[in-house]
Amino acid sequence: MFNFLRRLVVTSALVATAAGGGGAYMFAGPAYALGPSNDDVANAASLVGVSGQYAPSLNNSSASAEPGEPAHYVNGQIVRPANHSVWFKWTAHATAEAVFRSQGSKFDTVLAVYQQFGSGFSGLVQMGSNDDTDFAEGHSLQSQVSFVASQGQEYLIAVDSYNSTNTGGVTLTWTGNDDFHGAQPLSGPLPGSNSIVGLSNEGATHEIQERAHAGDPATHSVWFAWQAPRTGMATFESTLDKYDTQLAVYTGDNVAALNLVTENDNTPSGRQARVTFPAVAGTTYMIALDGVGDQRGRTVIQYSLP
Repeated sequence: MFNFLRRLVVTSALVATAAGGGGAYMFAGPAYALGPSNDDVANAASLVGVSGQYAPSLNNSSASAEPGEPAHYVNGQIVRPANHSVWFKWTAHATAEAVFRSQGSKFDTVLAVYQQFGSGFSGLVQMGSNDDTDFAEGHSLQSQVSFVASQGQEYLIAVDSYNSTNTGGVTLTWTGNDDFHGAQPLSGPLPGSNSIVGLSNEGATHEIQERAHAGDPATHSVWFAWQAPRTGMATFESTLDKYDTQLAVYTGDNVAALNLVTENDNTPSGRQARVTFPAVAGTTYMIALDGVGDQRGRTVIQYSLP
């Protein structure tokens, strides 16, 4: 049950009134500010999709810890007690590697992922936690957690502050299509239009039997599965110039024995990738996006089919 009283932040307010040109002031009583709607684990915000970013604006400044809430980051003698946590929940679409990150948040974060095996906080089992992470742009005070998710299992994700004085805007992104068999399904596009999908391959890895894409060994690949809705020349391209990307298109259902359709590293105009191929209606194509060498980050794939 939502603990209403615990979520009230009391502030004093003085209200000025003018009386005959004089300045008279009176105490207006306490003003109450509720914490964010996903302050409690019972009200965790739902994350929809294989991969994505939590879209609503969110700030954890008025969030607080619940009674009995565990420390979300423990490393030896370093224990960061819960203080301004906000909660999310996500259900895995496949048994595959998943990555959650607080990259882009405006404060020093800690991040933890849990699976619920029993009631209450005592029934939470931590799948992983993290304080600081080295993202592509360098060392960051934001966090990233990778773990093997099980198909159909719901996971609880807590984003918290490193200490009680660090709060601000919260950004949470996740990637559930790191593995081939966890590929994110793509639909469309409509004739004469483009479809787009945003992604991040930060924290993504390659699989042991995964082949090189566009001549470069796989490093941080993410996968998509697209069933062609009609026959025609399909085009897939990465459109953000954040890092040097590669695209490869395959058929087959085994990452170790795929049939290459086409692949590309750089377009004539830059370091982004573009592939065009004759798609056959009803055929499922497996599309890998990777970065050259160790490059990784955020990008957008745009695709079309006349």
